[in-house]
Amino acid sequence: MYDLRRRFVTEAVSTAGPATLLVMLMDRLTLDLDRAAGELEKGNRSEASPLLMHAQQIVDALRSSLDPTEWEGASDLNRLYGYIFSLLVTANVRRDLEVLNEVRELVAPLRAAWAEAAASPEAAGAFAPAVPTASRTAFAHASADSSGSLLGVG
Repeated sequence: MYDLRRRFVTEAVSTAGPATLLVMLMDRLTLDLDRAAGELEKGNRSEASPLLMHAQQIVDALRSSLDPTEWEGASDLNRLYGYIFSLLVTANVRRDLEVLNEVRELVAPLRAAWAEAAASPEAAGAFAPAVPTASRTAFAHASADSSGSLLGVG
C-alpha cells in the first residue's frame, strides 16, 4: 500500500503542470497547518512539531523555486515566504497556536490566489518559471514526512 501511494504521488508530481504543482503544495501546506493547529489545541505538542517542520520544508521549497528574473513580483513573494517561514519556526519552538493561526491567515488567501491563477486559461505557460523541472524530484522524494514526500498524504 505504501509503495502504491508513493508511486501515485510521484506520478502526480511528475505529470502535473507547474500551476497544478503549486496548488498541490499549497494544499499540503494548508493540511499541515490545520493538523498542527488541531494537535496544539489538544495539547499534543510532540505531534504538532513534525507537521510544522514539514510545513517549513514546503515553504522553503516554494521559496527556492522562485525566479526573480522571470517575474517582477518574485522578490515580494520571496519576502512573504520568508516571513511565513520565520513564523512557522516561532510557532514550532514556542508551540504557539496564535502564531500558527497568523500563518494560516496568511496562507489561506495565498493558496486561493494560486488556485484562481492556476484555473485561468493563461496558466499553462505563465507558471513555467515558478517551479523548475529539477524541483519536481525534490517535491516528490524529499524525506519530509512518513510518506517520504512533500506532497504525500497521511
